[in-house]
Amino acid sequence: MECRRRLKRIVIPIFYHVEPSDVRNQRGSYEEAFVEHEKRYLLDKDKVFRWRGALTEATNLAGFRLPNPRGEAMTIREIIQEISLIMDNKYLFVALYPVGVEARMKDMTSLLCVGANDVRMVGILGMGGTGKTTIAKASYNKFYHHFEGKCFLHNVRETSKKHGLVHLQKQLLSKTLRTRKIEVSSVDSGIVMIQERFRHKRVLVIVDDVDQLEQLNAIAGSRDWFGLGSRIIITTRDEQLLKNLQVYGVYRAKQMGTSESLELFSWHAFRNKYPAEGYMGISGSVVAYSGGLPLALEVLGSFLFGRSMQEWNCALEKLKRIPNDQVQQKLRISFDALSDDTEKDTFLDISCFFIGMDKNYVVQILDGCGFFADIGINVLIQRCLLTVDESNKLMMHDLLRDMGREIVRENYPKEPGKRSRLWLQEEVIDILTLHKGMKRVEGLALKLPRSEVNFNTKRSEVNFNTVTFLEMQRLRLLQLDYAQLNGDYVYLSQELRWLRWHGFPLKFIPNNFYPRKIVAIDLRYSNLREVWKDPKLHKELVVLNLSLDKLLKYFGILHMEGCNNMISSFKQSILQECIVSGVGNMFSIFLPGDDIPDCFMYKDEGPSVCFEVPIGRNVAGFVVCIVYSPCASNDNIVSQNLLSISVVNHTKNISQTSRQITADVVISSEDHLWLGNVSKDEFNLEGGDIVDVIIDFGAGFIVKKIGVSLLYDGVRDGKMIPYASTSSEDVRAQAWPIKFKRGLHDEEAGPSHGWVEDEPQPKRLKK
Repeated sequence: MECRRRLKRIVIPIFYHVEPSDVRNQRGSYEEAFVEHEKRYLLDKDKVFRWRGALTEATNLAGFRLPNPRGEAMTIREIIQEISLIMDNKYLFVALYPVGVEARMKDMTSLLCVGANDVRMVGILGMGGTGKTTIAKASYNKFYHHFEGKCFLHNVRETSKKHGLVHLQKQLLSKTLRTRKIEVSSVDSGIVMIQERFRHKRVLVIVDDVDQLEQLNAIAGSRDWFGLGSRIIITTRDEQLLKNLQVYGVYRAKQMGTSESLELFSWHAFRNKYPAEGYMGISGSVVAYSGGLPLALEVLGSFLFGRSMQEWNCALEKLKRIPNDQVQQKLRISFDALSDDTEKDTFLDISCFFIGMDKNYVVQILDGCGFFADIGINVLIQRCLLTVDESNKLMMHDLLRDMGREIVRENYPKEPGKRSRLWLQEEVIDILTLHKGMKRVEGLALKLPRSEVNFNTKRSEVNFNTVTFLEMQRLRLLQLDYAQLNGDYVYLSQELRWLRWHGFPLKFIPNNFYPRKIVAIDLRYSNLREVWKDPKLHKELVVLNLSLDKLLKYFGILHMEGCNNMISSFKQSILQECIVSGVGNMFSIFLPGDDIPDCFMYKDEGPSVCFEVPIGRNVAGFVVCIVYSPCASNDNIVSQNLLSISVVNHTKNISQTSRQITADVVISSEDHLWLGNVSKDEFNLEGGDIVDVIIDFGAGFIVKKIGVSLLYDGVRDGKMIPYASTSSEDVRAQAWPIKFKRGLHDEEAGPSHGWVEDEPQPKRLKK
């Protein structure tokens, strides 16, 4: 029982041939045993007293009794089932100290009435920090095993803003159906798919933190979408959303009473159920000030843990100077307790710019600012100012985020140009338009809407001039999504560590833009054709994100032979995109490497590989990968257009050659990879064909290894752009090379093959 209290272990009592009342009251054989124990431990009667208390406490827990009318075998099976449910890893973490959760679950249990053969939608309503998500998680843990499918959609508000409604629909389908093979093309098609898949299925769906009606309409728009017995739980701060959905009932998240508040506060402040001796009075004062808000109790308790009475009194006096109805100001006491400016700057940077971003990515940027981000972020997590979710994303409660931004704003409430960080769009546009930027500005974020329908259509008409940044010489963090910036880029700060400019409007980065301290550059969805015309060495650059799918679509040729610091995940993402985008996009890519990746199923030593084309699918083309190196006597660069691919079709007795489009090949003593693609218009391969694929890399180079991956119709929409053939010699002349020193793609790599899971395994023939 001590482990239950201290370590939060689960205890299930089993009363085997004994009455629970005899155990509770220590009657019969228990009474006799304790008489003997008291004689034996005359000098340690407290031990016997604790034993009596442990038995009494155990009888108050839900357990099993044997014998009973169901029989011993049946009861044992029930015990095993109960333990299996408890040990099931589908359980969600509810809270470190789940005070009051069980009491609130009684109302939720009554509203949900799991087992009734109707479809029921229930809302959980309340202000931020009242424990809505905690109650929803507890409901999930208690009832999920009663359903055929279950899904907890976390933080719908932030997810929909960042990834869109289609992403939420895919999450719901994949989690509930327990499969990753879900493709949703639009919100409307996602609605139809949810209706078709769930109409006859008993499911438990929890939609957490909804703030827009369109989110509910896309995920759970009607009871008719779900099978009989289903339960849908929605947590929100907006009662109107629940009225629009006509939910069965609403549970209003209650503020904690005095006793519950004191207990929750004590667990965080003293690691015990009750305050330490001498702290009861002052603990009651802090609890009263917190107003029963669980978030405030947790934050204040954690802040005061381990501090002296003098510090407590000082903190309480400070709390009294903060307006009682503004929770974010109550929470600021945790910010003030941070030990140095680097921890405070880390918190402010995250609250203004980096919420929802990958922790490792942010650590690299803030380390570049000299903030010692690893330890700083850990301190923020310990102080309940920050969390890291299961996807390694930095997350922060809205009230804490607002607190951080208010700290920045309050220094110059009427002069935003003098603040250290700028994030409000209206203020940023005003500053950039009227050239009001001052030297105090360290971070600026502008997120204009992406106005173009397609990649090259009309962009935002809001234009700014670089002269605005002339005074912002302390600027470290800059976000200019879909903004037009005219003028000389030399005015941009040399202190920049992070530049995010989605939709970058230029075809190359100006040569006079050379921030020597830059750590991360994110130019996805841009018009780039070349990174720098005159490449420069950026010693501090760790992340260069150029949106690989756009690179393959618009660049055609990528030269990355010199990227010797390229991490494996970035190289894997390139290979993945080559396989998936092989149909419809012409590319020729050079990478460091000395082996053919596993995603190429047909592999061999030397310049050729022989295999049989699988029967049953239409071949749309193929991707070729080779390992090459220069001959010992090669002192020159190979001219472009010498590289060619030949296919000898032994079944049809045909031999054809395609001349590939390449740029000059860089001479190096080390091995490198080359990847290119070929359309079916060139070779028209069919199932059952036995073919040799042969590559000629031109004079002066040796092809050491070769790999081929077939591409099939339906892998991705789009028309294959054929290479020029030897019959016409119509080789596309224009190519846009990329040259840079480092690269890192921050998207998670997925499957790298171009075939479906149920396809027969390809067969390579020995020559």
